[in-house]
Amino acid sequence: MANPIINHPDIPVLHNDEFLKISYLEGEGDFCIVTFIGVGLGLGGVDIQSEEFKKINPALGNQVFIFDKQRSWGNNLDMAQIRDLIAPLTAGRRVVTMGLSMGGFLAIMGSSALGAETTIAMAPQYSVCPMVMPQENRWVAYTRKVRRWKVKSVDGFFNDETRYHCLFTDIRLETRHLDRFPRAGNISLYKVRGPIHNVGQVLKDQGLLYPTIEACIAGEAPPILPIEG
Repeated sequence: MANPIINHPDIPVLHNDEFLKISYLEGEGDFCIVTFIGVGLGLGGVDIQSEEFKKINPALGNQVFIFDKQRSWGNNLDMAQIRDLIAPLTAGRRVVTMGLSMGGFLAIMGSSALGAETTIAMAPQYSVCPMVMPQENRWVAYTRKVRRWKVKSVDGFFNDETRYHCLFTDIRLETRHLDRFPRAGNISLYKVRGPIHNVGQVLKDQGLLYPTIEACIAGEAPPILPIEG
């Protein structure tokens, strides 16, 4: 199955190979926001990956976009390599990792390696490994191609220094993942009322996507948003 990427000529590409693409937008602020891209938008039966959350205020700082081109949930990625490749963009800046769905999973996976101050994971999976969550089959077209499961779940990727904001919709398919997430003082777990997997879309429809992201980056709880702990 061909799984193309939309190439935006106005977004410079830092690195591109069979497994990994990195693009970026430069900004002036104190942050470097590293967005891990999800599986993509399905168009005509093909999932199209492109840069996400580009409307984040550029005054916050640099934005980096990380593509797991094989949709391997990190099993084909090397976070140390990613850290080194993006070092010129993260140097001296406060790192935020974020992403939606598979991107949220990868944002958690990369939080320690990239030294993230904050991680924003929207609709992340606890696991898509069939040995861990055999009932999760929404992305089997990709997961069945994973030859070796180096990364079976988000277990072991949380650290005590990063602030984690993990947002889920309240449908049963999502709460199965939420229920298995670790509980700790620096891990905030939220349910957003919505009928679909894509919690980002639910927030966007209410005009609350970027206010939520910016509140989390600022280290503020989002009490004004329709979110339940």
